[in-house]
Amino acid sequence: MAEQKRLYTFALLLLVVFGFGQGAARPRTATAPPHAKFIARVNAKFVQIDLPGGVDDTQPGTQLDAINDRGQVIGTTGTRAFLWERGTCTRIRVPGPTDTVFPSAINDRGQVAGSYYGRFPGSRGFVLSAGAYTTVAFPRARDGWQGPTSLLGIDSQGRCVGGYEDKRAFRHGFVWGRGAFTPIAPPVAEGRDVYALGINDAGQVVGCYYDVSARGHGFVLGRGGYATLDYPDPDTNTTARVITGSGRVLGEVESIAPRHGPAAQGWGFLWWQGAFTRITFPGATRTVPTGVNDRGQVVGWYSNGRGPRHGFLFNGAAYTRIDYPGATETELAGVNGRGQVIGMYRRLPAGRHKSSSNPGVEHGFLWTP
Repeated sequence: MAEQKRLYTFALLLLVVFGFGQGAARPRTATAPPHAKFIARVNAKFVQIDLPGGVDDTQPGTQLDAINDRGQVIGTTGTRAFLWERGTCTRIRVPGPTDTVFPSAINDRGQVAGSYYGRFPGSRGFVLSAGAYTTVAFPRARDGWQGPTSLLGIDSQGRCVGGYEDKRAFRHGFVWGRGAFTPIAPPVAEGRDVYALGINDAGQVVGCYYDVSARGHGFVLGRGGYATLDYPDPDTNTTARVITGSGRVLGEVESIAPRHGPAAQGWGFLWWQGAFTRITFPGATRTVPTGVNDRGQVVGWYSNGRGPRHGFLFNGAAYTRIDYPGATETELAGVNGRGQVIGMYRRLPAGRHKSSSNPGVEHGFLWTP
């Protein structure tokens, strides 16, 4: 679901950033909240979000990608992108011969960044601002090669992070602003894959890179340069995905060692003020955080083996399960500063049974606590 599109990305860099020195971030011991507990499922104020006339049993469903503090939501129904606000959907249509549009991020000014496909190889980025579209494509190499370009994040000033693919299929990150590209290249990455996945209004950037042994490391780029951000477990890959205005970093940890056992396929973390907090929904084999706000509220989804996915909200002390009423599966995709949550749910049509070829029809929703 949400994973497929989010893992089509890469890196960044930036100019003005607050206080991160070069070298590895020195984490204090990873902690789990001492009073973490499971709160029963919540059925509160749900509003379904789909592009009108766009969802049925035979068509791809809706995926929501981001929500800003104004409550504006971006997403796609099938291959059609839209912006939703107060019950009204407005199509996002990049001019020209475009086939598919993928919005990725929206700032509090309502500017949207994303990527699109058309009658050309690969993808290109775009920015939508005040009704006007700007195409963003990384310049051609000296030999004429121009690989796919994507934009993944945007700050309040309209600066974007994204990436492109070179002729050798390595990914490289950049920051784009006012028509100029600034490359993102942590020195320890040694020219290998670098993914830039998030940027905040202070210009701090987070992402991940892979070393020569193919191990993944998170990083933060600040005014002092690059800092590696690794979860304190040597048998894991770390990805830093989101950074808030207060400097909270949300990410994922992937186990690469049998010693973690089948009950630990992956988990999340929240890094703040030098300390890691492990995010694992009680009893889950996999926990995937997808969004965090400046209040420290984390949303995402979890599963148990081959069982269905459920949404969750974590407030630093307790986990709350959030399932859309009557849904077969629920995933949460983002949370804004007001605590509003977006997500997707699947519900099997009457008389049908779930299978890999029939997972159910997917719809978007907004949940207001």
